[in-house]
Amino acid sequence: MIKKLNEENNYSLKVADEENKIKAGFILEEDALVEVDNLINEHRFDKNFGNARFVRNIYEKTVINHASNTRDVKNKKVLKTITKADITL
Repeated sequence: MIKKLNEENNYSLKVADEENKIKAGFILEEDALVEVDNLINEHRFDKNFGNARFVRNIYEKTVINHASNTRDVKNKKVLKTITKADITL
């Protein structure tokens, strides 16, 4: 979902978001992106924080939540859009 680091070793969410929209076919709403950033900042100093694994866990849980949240939806745009409600840790 998010893989690039900037020179301060922080996630560059906007750049990575653009790349990953193409790869996964999802569109991230702005508030979903902010929620991911908040989760990373909240946990970045945890003893067991590991950038790639942590972000991968967020991604996998987001996809599962999104599938559950949209199980009865037929609208293609909604099916491709990740919302803040889909983001959890």
